[in-house]
Amino acid sequence: MDAQIFLPSASSDIALKSISTAGTRIWWCASVILKMKTRRMKRYEESSREVAETFTRIARAVRIINDERANLPDIADTEPERLSFLVAAAMEVEPEVKQEMLELRSTSERLRRLRDILARAVSGYEERARVHELAKEEWAQRKED
Repeated sequence: MDAQIFLPSASSDIALKSISTAGTRIWWCASVILKMKTRRMKRYEESSREVAETFTRIARAVRIINDERANLPDIADTEPERLSFLVAAAMEVEPEVKQEMLELRSTSERLRRLRDILARAVSGYEERARVHELAKEEWAQRKED
């Protein structure tokens, strides 16, 4: 005989399911595991999205600073693990920091660290790009005069 019991919890209902076979009852918690994985995946995808957006902002700023005209590739839909390795490899950081980042086994930890590093760096790159654009405009005006 199969049985199912629902226990209330703070964030969701916990479904304890059982199967009786030959006098032995096996219980397991199915929906909690599924809901935990769903929450973890949402955080994982959110971190991935933040890393992609911030890295793209930095790449745009670097493109302006270097007077490059090429289009940037769209990395928004890149799979999180692949994105974390691409960004970690492309970042301008000390070699030891980069190596440590690339050696991390946890993609979520790599994404978390990347998100923190990129968040600290983005405003500096964007400010340098803004100053570069202003200097170019000033130079172009002086050439015309």
